[in-house]
Amino acid sequence: TNTIIDHDTSKVIEKCVNDFVQQLADTDLIAVAAYWKTERGVPPDLDRRLLPICGQAMARSLEKTEIKHMRGSFSAAVRAKIAALGAKKAGN
Repeated sequence: TNTIIDHDTSKVIEKCVNDFVQQLADTDLIAVAAYWKTERGVPPDLDRRLLPICGQAMARSLEKTEIKHMRGSFSAAVRAKIAALGAKKAGN
């Protein structure tokens, strides 16, 4: 199986994920952080919302490698947003 996705596909997925994460409320981020204490990846409720968004942007269902990339991008984007919020709160 091909585990590498092409650059254009990864960019579309990352844009969808970043837009999705930017729209998450602080309470959603707190819930994700709590989820990560016992689990890995994307919480199922957010995964169910994010998958069709990325699929719609691709105009097709995502392949397994693309779903894996989506979930990794989600984790990175959430960590970055949590870190930015922490920095903002520390600055107040």
